[in-house]
Amino acid sequence: MKADSQELPLEIMELQMGPSHPATHGTIKFNLKLEGEKVLECDVEVGFLHRGFDKSCEQVTWTQVIPYTDRLNYASSLINNVGYALAVEKLIGVEIPPRCQYIRVIISELARIFDHLTCCGMAASELGAITVGFYMIEARELVMRIIESLTGARLTVTYVRIGGVKHDLLQGFAERVSQAFKTIRKLLNDCDRLLSRNRIFIDRMSNVGTISQETAVSLLSHGSDPARHRRQLRCA
Repeated sequence: MKADSQELPLEIMELQMGPSHPATHGTIKFNLKLEGEKVLECDVEVGFLHRGFDKSCEQVTWTQVIPYTDRLNYASSLINNVGYALAVEKLIGVEIPPRCQYIRVIISELARIFDHLTCCGMAASELGAITVGFYMIEARELVMRIIESLTGARLTVTYVRIGGVKHDLLQGFAERVSQAFKTIRKLLNDCDRLLSRNRIFIDRMSNVGTISQETAVSLLSHGSDPARHRRQLRCA
């Protein structure tokens, strides 16, 4: 018998992924249009998770809100502390001492590095580069130990206070950070060598989910139509 050379017809499948799905982090919904394994369109819907943060804050004092800010993003709890404290200090007209300002900048940068290592490591892992994920988690642990030694906690730190911080930096803090960064740079160099010129990684990431400069800028404008922007963000 002669094999039928006619190609099978392709159908566009519409699939609702989420808001709860084992492949996603947290609650988010993707309205997908698929052609086989190829994603033709992705309409993202957010807002399924409401923690009641603002309502909880109505029931406590200004100072008692600080532990709540830890939990808005566990990887950046120090930055959340600082952002809230700055807002309250602006309301009541308080300017903190210069040393406290420097300390807040330093701990916020540590939290930022911690957050990036977490997100980039997990993103690489989900693309199949599990080794890079392990390297970045190892680097993150070095930062976490510094934060733990300073605040007494690893994630929900509650270190910042309105008007300052809980306590001064510990003796030898600068040397410990400097030593940790030497190891972190080596680990990141390994990650760069594993990914930056990796053909599989480039093929999976390059030109995927791109948006125009105009769309990116318009997303920052106040009072914009979220539905219109979701339509613009559909990616092929």
